[in-house]
Amino acid sequence: FIVSGKAKAIPGMVPKLIALLGLGAAQGLVGWWMVKSGLTEDPNVYKDPRVSPYRLAAHLTAALCLYSGLVWTGLTALNPNRMLIPNIAVRRMRSVGLLSVLFTGITFFSGAFVAGNDAGHAYNDWPKYAGKWIPDELWDSSLEPGWRNVFENTATVQFDHRNFAYTTALVVLGVIGTAKSPTVWKDLPKHGRLSFYALGAALATQVSLGICTLMMFVPVSLGATHQAGALVLWTTALYSQHALRYIR
Repeated sequence: FIVSGKAKAIPGMVPKLIALLGLGAAQGLVGWWMVKSGLTEDPNVYKDPRVSPYRLAAHLTAALCLYSGLVWTGLTALNPNRMLIPNIAVRRMRSVGLLSVLFTGITFFSGAFVAGNDAGHAYNDWPKYAGKWIPDELWDSSLEPGWRNVFENTATVQFDHRNFAYTTALVVLGVIGTAKSPTVWKDLPKHGRLSFYALGAALATQVSLGICTLMMFVPVSLGATHQAGALVLWTTALYSQHALRYIR
């Protein structure tokens, strides 16, 4: 893309592409750093190699940054010109739309700790936790300092991920509802409307996948599908935000 000279036709594109190349190289280093943590675990403690959940989350975050940069840059290359829409309500949707990206990202990040702690293999009933609305082991006083519960306690990690997911679902539905309001929807471009339909479909699919994955004790195939669903949801959130970002 750079060599062909097409990138030069879009202002600021070449530096972005170079930055993405740098992120790709950094992702390889972060991946090695993560895997290295699994090679030092005591085989008498864990039957299978386990990587650090902190490093797993760092690796996921780096990958998500790289992927987001690629998606955003690709969308910009496809639609380099901003649309002029004299509707203040549509332009204000940018700030509202950011909420869907923010909460989806937080839930995605918390999922790394669910995977890193094998938290999906506990409390496999829904919507309760072993028959209770709040798990008994929510706070382990033996973990010092206490904040480690948020990232290392199986009960806390799953409790947080579930509630982040609920919050994300409500936020995304609120964003879609705002977009569907008559003052906004009538002036949204066609691809903008499509992005919100895709966002709603991705949300419904991902929520269903999450519940099924948990209640079926996280089979590998379903767990991988749930992770893929999270990426699809993230992509549609980016897509909807990009559609709003390029309106002035």
